[in-house]
Amino acid sequence: MVIRYKMFPYPVLTEFTDDYVGSKFDVTIEEMQHGYDRRLYFNVTLKNDTLLQLIKDGKANFVYHLECSQTGFRKAVQTKDKISDIVISHKDVCGKLQICPFIVAAEDIQNFTNPSFHPDYEGVSFNIEAGCILAIANPREINIIKEIDDLLRIPSIFSIVPNYDSSVTFMTIEISQPRIVIMLPQNDYSTYGLIDSGMMMSDTLNAMAVVPALIYALDEVKRTPAQERYHFEDDGCVWYMTIKKVLSEKFNYDIASTDFDSANTVELAQRLVEEPIHKALETIASIGAATNGDEN
Repeated sequence: MVIRYKMFPYPVLTEFTDDYVGSKFDVTIEEMQHGYDRRLYFNVTLKNDTLLQLIKDGKANFVYHLECSQTGFRKAVQTKDKISDIVISHKDVCGKLQICPFIVAAEDIQNFTNPSFHPDYEGVSFNIEAGCILAIANPREINIIKEIDDLLRIPSIFSIVPNYDSSVTFMTIEISQPRIVIMLPQNDYSTYGLIDSGMMMSDTLNAMAVVPALIYALDEVKRTPAQERYHFEDDGCVWYMTIKKVLSEKFNYDIASTDFDSANTVELAQRLVEEPIHKALETIASIGAATNGDEN
């Protein structure tokens, strides 16, 4: 949805019409990596006191219409702030992301006029309905190339195995191997295998086993002095090298530096595996709803 030239029954501030004089509406858009996702920063230039006042009074908003034809993604973001930002999930966009900035009426505006109207509109007012466009900035296109190599899609850095020690009734974790080894009691491992092969519950299993294991591994790295963390690589810990690469490229963290000592490992572990807890809860809720429906 890239609007370039369109006729309106009332004056609209654009670069392709002369409805306004001495006015300007433009938006600078910057894109930055945000983990696996993208964060978009918007910075508005608006030179028109009447439109600025409408936004200040809550009668109009800045609106950004985002559309990706390759994925079918569409989203409209509204804000009153001239400087704002949003995060776009890597699952939503691939290839060209089109962004159309507008100023849109948030409510009906009666007898709208503007001192900056072209002289042809002198003494004329308009009734503007809520949702109507008041200004259009030049559209932007951002080419987003997916580089998804998250921890669950590359050759897995986790191994889930049974623990044959019958005296151990809880999950244990071993990080001295190339992979992070998650050991489950035998009965739990058998149940895990049944669920993993028979149901779409990967996010639930990740939330239950992978996230705690990843938190444990990251905490162990933090407990190791920064100048000694190279031992993980020397010892052939592929999981360490993988996490180090992903954290550096996607999250701007250097796991081998002292700066990592202040990292929130609970947050990082969830973001590294695409925050499975929310999706896990949705899965459990849907199964519960289906079960209750069957009982009724």
